[in-house]
Amino acid sequence: MSPTPPAELAARALDALDGDGWVTVLHDRSAHVTLPRGGQLRTGTVDRTEVTFTAWRDGHLGTATTSALEGAALASAARRAIRTADAVAAAADGPGDATPPPEPAGPVDADDGDGDEETATADPALGLRAVLAAQAAAGATHVAATWTHGALSHALAASTGLVLTGRTTDAHLRVRVGAGGVRAAAAAESARAASGIDGAAVARRALAWVPTGEWRDPTPGEQTIVLAPEAVAAILDVAGPLVFDGLAAADGRTRVDARLGTPVGAPGVDLADDPSAAGTLTRAFDASGVLKRRLEIVRAGTLASLVHDGRSRTSTGHATAPGGGSRGPRPTNLVLGAGDAADLEALVEGVEVGLLVTGISDLRPINAELGLAYGLAPEGTSRIADGRIVGAAGSVPLLVSPLDVLAGVEALTAGRTLVGTPELDGARFGHAVLTPGLRTLGGITVTD
Repeated sequence: MSPTPPAELAARALDALDGDGWVTVLHDRSAHVTLPRGGQLRTGTVDRTEVTFTAWRDGHLGTATTSALEGAALASAARRAIRTADAVAAAADGPGDATPPPEPAGPVDADDGDGDEETATADPALGLRAVLAAQAAAGATHVAATWTHGALSHALAASTGLVLTGRTTDAHLRVRVGAGGVRAAAAAESARAASGIDGAAVARRALAWVPTGEWRDPTPGEQTIVLAPEAVAAILDVAGPLVFDGLAAADGRTRVDARLGTPVGAPGVDLADDPSAAGTLTRAFDASGVLKRRLEIVRAGTLASLVHDGRSRTSTGHATAPGGGSRGPRPTNLVLGAGDAADLEALVEGVEVGLLVTGISDLRPINAELGLAYGLAPEGTSRIADGRIVGAAGSVPLLVSPLDVLAGVEALTAGRTLVGTPELDGARFGHAVLTPGLRTLGGITVTD
């Protein structure tokens, strides 16, 4: 039996939700391929539908989620959401700040383009081909790889009469090569279609980054850093909630409070959140049903805007939970403008003393007011001297200020790579950053 279309399921579920609120339906159909280092290939598939009820009471929310789709289960989840919203509103001192979905305003253009049909089949064979191509390209070198591809179909039906549907397809590959420790490196790539990722090319990029020469720990302190796209993507991804959250800025909890219209990056830095850009993962509307549009965040180095979910000012289409929920607004389709450097090697040639960082793991915010995050460059990091790679740097702990990284940008590569992940905060939600590599004079401090 074919699954109920998300739009039909959302409309049926909304009938069970009394009062103001909305229903979100997410259908995840995806495939996963894993190649552990020295292990056997493993594949798996997911075909799962979840229905989330959100009851809105005077700016307060109650939510409940179920994967049981029969009428009694939907009615039970709706009642849980209503009870929670009623209880929260009754206990509050006044209205809350959660926003309901917008009213329908004429014909709605919420076209995701439906993504790529082949990717939407979630056939594991697509991932197997990419992973095996990466393994073949690595030759005798140890290789590990992870792959995810598929489609996320979504529908939203609200008590305001708003109905939205869409589908996003995505594919993600990460390849790690090398013997381990300092003699290893990783590369990653994402795409809207599984056919858009060349597994062999990703493996060859990782092989080129495996450090050679003498291993020596880098000198602690701030220094010139050349960042591969994978490392830039990690920094920009954490900058979303750490720096560009308009709700946090309105509360005075970020470095960009009252800085709109002022320089925050080098003059050549242009950063936008653009779900319609070529090469990105398309997405038509946010978790609250607000249509997404291109939003310039940094224009020629100047802070042009922040992202909002309706709680601090008019929504820019960046809610990551219905009505804002417990999470702040966040950009999920960041695009950093390219430069004119030929490649990373050209960026290295301009460095007297510094580091080549090809990836940053577990980069997490540690101080919102100072705009600081902490992470680790676990592999693929090399020391630079006199414009050339001179040796390995080992596993390097880094203190990162995304704003200062942008302010210190000296050069960017002409080519860009889409780097992302199939999940956001533990839930299936493919998102990615389209970015060049870059060289920066500040914002990254090597710690002891």
